[in-house]
Amino acid sequence: MPRPDSPGGILQEAASLSWPAQLSGDGHWLHCKRHRCFVWVPAPETVGSLGCGQVARWEHKTRKMSKAFGSPYLACYALGGAILLLNILRSHCFTQAMLSQPKMESLDHPVAYCVGLVLLGTGSLFVLSSFLALGFTGTFLGDYFGILKEARVTTFPFNILDNPMYWGSTANYLGWAIM
Repeated sequence: MPRPDSPGGILQEAASLSWPAQLSGDGHWLHCKRHRCFVWVPAPETVGSLGCGQVARWEHKTRKMSKAFGSPYLACYALGGAILLLNILRSHCFTQAMLSQPKMESLDHPVAYCVGLVLLGTGSLFVLSSFLALGFTGTFLGDYFGILKEARVTTFPFNILDNPMYWGSTANYLGWAIM
């Protein structure tokens, strides 16, 4: 067997591990034998993106949520709360999936851990500063409820990146996975 630091060695090392979450197919569906969270990681994101986006578009066309809640702000807060709960579920599933997987030897090193921490810190900075710049309704689809900012936000981090929340969230999950 080649050494892990030789060409192709890392792939062979990963393939030779006894994975606790090996996937097996039953025709059309892949399912996880022991760690179902590994398979469920994308579910909250899918439901959140598709479902909440559809609800927001429906609200934009009909304003029924605003009428039901008595205020577009309350309706936006309710949808934002649902999005936050789905994000908590996604983070829990991601954590469980990462904890259930073996760690590659090449990532079990203080330098890799520090790289993960830097990514996590940078990602958190972008996400939190974006939230502070946009506010709750600016972050959670307030424009669909008729809640608009007076002007385009051009302060940090929007003066550095076009989509700092997306990049920050991506850096968070990458850093978390490396750690």
